[in-house]
Amino acid sequence: MAVNVDMSGWKIRGGIDYDFPEGTVIEAGGYLVISDHPEAMAAGTLGPWSGSLNNGGEQIRLRNNSGRLMNEVDFRDSGAWPVGADGSDATLAKKWRETASDDARSWRASTAIGGSPGAANPEPVADESVVFYEIAAASGAPAEISTSSWLTLVQKR
Repeated sequence: MAVNVDMSGWKIRGGIDYDFPEGTVIEAGGYLVISDHPEAMAAGTLGPWSGSLNNGGEQIRLRNNSGRLMNEVDFRDSGAWPVGADGSDATLAKKWRETASDDARSWRASTAIGGSPGAANPEPVADESVVFYEIAAASGAPAEISTSSWLTLVQKR
């Protein structure tokens, strides 16, 4: 999108719970990283959240400040979900712009070990305004982020 999105009062619920503080804004076309250990991540990372992301699968939902469901994903490590992200230090990364986050075919294992928190993946994102973009629930990531699980939200352009 070509406008900033005010995330004040939005919530993430499911395997993790996080409430966005007042004044949180995703810049037009920008990224927002939320982590269980934000101090171990790049400056500007939000968190911590409560709960944990399970490497075997998890449901997470993004709700706006009115409680409306904006995006959700129920990822797994079996079925149509990419097995390459299961315990390999790869993250789940969006693959296609045209599909929703809850469609396993929309995801792939990232090509970058440890993912790319807060930066672009080679593939476009889904066709919602703010979507889950990358999920790191596995331990054993590179040393600089090995103590953290994290997820990245992205605003569609």
